[in-house]
Amino acid sequence: MRFWIVAFLCAFVSFHSPASGNTPETRKALVIGNGAYGVSPLPNPINDAQAMTQALEMSGFDVTLATDLSYRDLQRAVVRFSREVRAAGEETVAMVYYAGHAVQANGENYLIPVDADIQDSLDLEIQSLRLSTVMQSLESAGNRLNLVVLDACRDNPFPSMSRSGSRGLAKVDAPYGTLLAYSTAPGDVAADGAGRNSPYTAALIKALRVPGLPVEQVFKRVRVDVMERTGKQQVPWESSSLTGDFFFTPERPAVTAAEPAAPVPPSAPDTSEEIDYWRSIATSDDTTLFESYLAQYPDGLFADIARQRIDALAAARLSREAEQASARRLEEARAFWESVKDSPDPSLFMPLIESYGDTFYAKLAQARVESLNAQAEANRARAQQQTAQVDQPQQTAALPTPTAPPEVPQSAAPSGAQWRIEWSVGRSQGSDAFCRPGETAALDFALVDGAFSGRLTSSQGHYADLKMSTNSSGRLRVDARIPRWVQSRNVFFLDLDGDGDRIEFVTPNGFACMLIIELVKL
Repeated sequence: MRFWIVAFLCAFVSFHSPASGNTPETRKALVIGNGAYGVSPLPNPINDAQAMTQALEMSGFDVTLATDLSYRDLQRAVVRFSREVRAAGEETVAMVYYAGHAVQANGENYLIPVDADIQDSLDLEIQSLRLSTVMQSLESAGNRLNLVVLDACRDNPFPSMSRSGSRGLAKVDAPYGTLLAYSTAPGDVAADGAGRNSPYTAALIKALRVPGLPVEQVFKRVRVDVMERTGKQQVPWESSSLTGDFFFTPERPAVTAAEPAAPVPPSAPDTSEEIDYWRSIATSDDTTLFESYLAQYPDGLFADIARQRIDALAAARLSREAEQASARRLEEARAFWESVKDSPDPSLFMPLIESYGDTFYAKLAQARVESLNAQAEANRARAQQQTAQVDQPQQTAALPTPTAPPEVPQSAAPSGAQWRIEWSVGRSQGSDAFCRPGETAALDFALVDGAFSGRLTSSQGHYADLKMSTNSSGRLRVDARIPRWVQSRNVFFLDLDGDGDRIEFVTPNGFACMLIIELVKL
């Protein structure tokens, strides 16, 4: 009896103790998605990296996800991952997946961080990460199997490198125990994809979920799938030096008669029709399609995304309508301004100011009103002065006439007198010549025979050719030619008498610019 009990226990222990060869292997993955580039940004790498992370986690990988990495962060991520693989032991399977820009130069492949500013192949050495560095870091970890997957063969995003860079990526032989996979053949380019994921990543996620499919067969299926999706325009490529077997999703063991059958879980609902429907509308801008999806699948896989898409499209529509209304309002103000801009009547400008006060043309109208009012005030003052002179009593011939110096004719300036014309920008919404905020200019001159010609140069390097002459009323006529203005010749008047005369001059060529022009006698 004792013999049978001992024999039974030995058989029990022998049957249920795990053999060392069946111990689950350690799986670690580094998944990188770079899309937010300053030059040629990519919409899909972040989506691809997130989808790949979920697929690998379901296959038993401990995944580190890193997105939009700078040069330093990209270096640190690779170094840190290599150390983690080494610490995990020799039986570790390591995988590096990269989606983003990559280029080749002089036969070397480089992974491009999002902050890179590449002008030539020298910049590649100091602003990007060599693929060979990634391969060497994994090889130094001493683990049994490495997978490196690059969905990164987009065309060269740096036009300045067209001489030193080449199309696609360079062919690389995988070191021992490594499989290197490109999303397209060496020297060719891959598509980023019009949907949420690139054709290559979508095919890889689908293939690695197939139970019992060796890793080499996984990538063979990916190649066939991508060629079908792209009409044979994109042909994935691999280089392998693997000597052992690896399955992303192992074969499910058959249940033997000696073992109690596990309860069969309820079958999951078939969502293939819903997924196909969603793929057909995912990139649409028609809210009715997403509303139709929600009506059919109110609790579907993509219900939350559909609602967010509807809200985003509604917000975009309201923004477009507001922009269109603003554009119509601005066009109405422009037409109003064109109809009254040459009028000498300030009252005609008031409806424009009152109805379109927030527009540029209302500001032009306000400046025009102020200028007309100032001119009217100056004319009234001049008329009053002339009236006072006429009303003064004339002296009789019997009274002695005091001796007085001869009067200078009003049509000529005093001999030897000098003036300074100062030009500055008052209000401005433009950036053309003599219309930049803070722009100033000054010119000293003397009138010879009542005239002067010269060039006025501004602090911003712009210039105006001036022709000035006095008229019969003693005012200075200024003819200014500014080459960069649409209406290059502009005429205005300044008073020669007094300590200084100032006008505000609104450019008549449509610029949002008001010039403050002062004449000072030196």
